[in-house]
Amino acid sequence: MPVIFCLFLGVFAVLIAVNIKRFIDNERSPVVTENAWLRRKRDNTSIDANGVMNSTLSLVFEVDGGTLECVVSGRIYRAVREGAHGLLTHQGTRFRCFVFDGIRVEK
Repeated sequence: MPVIFCLFLGVFAVLIAVNIKRFIDNERSPVVTENAWLRRKRDNTSIDANGVMNSTLSLVFEVDGGTLECVVSGRIYRAVREGAHGLLTHQGTRFRCFVFDGIRVEK
C-alpha cells in the first residue's frame, strides 16, 4: 500500500511541475501576432470513474515554423471554423485573438 501511495504522490507532483513550467514559459513568452491557418479543431472528451464528462477543446494552428495548439473555451471553439486563415495573436501556447474574414474572436 505505501508503494501505491508514493507512486500516486509522485505522479501528482510531476503533473503539478509540468503545469507550473508551462505557466512560467507562457508568462516569459512575448505576445506575438502572425499569419496562421486553423488546421484542426480538437475535442478531447472523457468520462471519469464517477460518470462525469470532461472536455478539453483546442485549436491547432499552422504558423511560420510549425504548429501551435491552444486550449480554448467553448465560445471560441464554436466561433471559428477549420481552414480559416487570418492573424493569430498568442503568448506562448495561450490564445489571445484570431481575426479571419473580418471576424475577431478574442479570449
